[in-house]
Amino acid sequence: MLSRDWGELPETPVLGFGVQGSFDSVVASLREAATSLRMTICFRDRIRTRPSCTIIALPDQKRTGESLRMRPSILFRVSLASVMVLIGSAAVPMAYGQQPVLEDQLLNSLTGKWVLSGTIRKTRTTHDVDIQWVLNHQWVQIHEVSRERLASDPAEPQYEAIVTIGWDANKQQYVVYWTDVYGGGFSLRGYAEKKASSIPMVFKSESGNFYTTFTYDDKSKSWRWDMDNEKDGKRQEFARMTMTR
Repeated sequence: MLSRDWGELPETPVLGFGVQGSFDSVVASLREAATSLRMTICFRDRIRTRPSCTIIALPDQKRTGESLRMRPSILFRVSLASVMVLIGSAAVPMAYGQQPVLEDQLLNSLTGKWVLSGTIRKTRTTHDVDIQWVLNHQWVQIHEVSRERLASDPAEPQYEAIVTIGWDANKQQYVVYWTDVYGGGFSLRGYAEKKASSIPMVFKSESGNFYTTFTYDDKSKSWRWDMDNEKDGKRQEFARMTMTR
């Protein structure tokens, strides 16, 4: 296999497309399919700033002869069709660096319908919580809705949030996205180390971090939510709640 820098491309039809992750299966398939064609494939990985190109098949002059010189447009269409078929069958599952289905017993323990009750800023509140796996079993989605209603519109809850928790395979920790009725300016992204019975989330901010820890009690099959603000480097209680069936 001959690799070339982007500035040294041979004068042949070129098809370029971007991928993430391994390209071995595509190269192997194209080498097999293009034994009588001269094609160049170019790809950009996560590290390279410019595409690198690889000649995957050299022409068999005895077989292609005049057809290679006289009918390049037809050959290019055949090449393109072959590449598109191969991308559909071989490259797509790998192209986006798909992580394996997330199997996590602690996150499994979160799923289901719950009642969350306790205090937020020293005020008692009760929320209904529905938690389920979503997006190809890559994320746990938490849908939290307060039973307390807006005085201005009794049909609307005072608080509602959608929280997603997944696993960042590169960082080897949980990644969390917290969005709620307060809008994008108040949305949070945090990370949490993997623990045996808790998910200690840290949402970093220049004005002070926010800490949310979910702790599972296997004996009672319940969860505790502890939330703290940070001010002047010190943690201050924001919420203390318990989630039960």
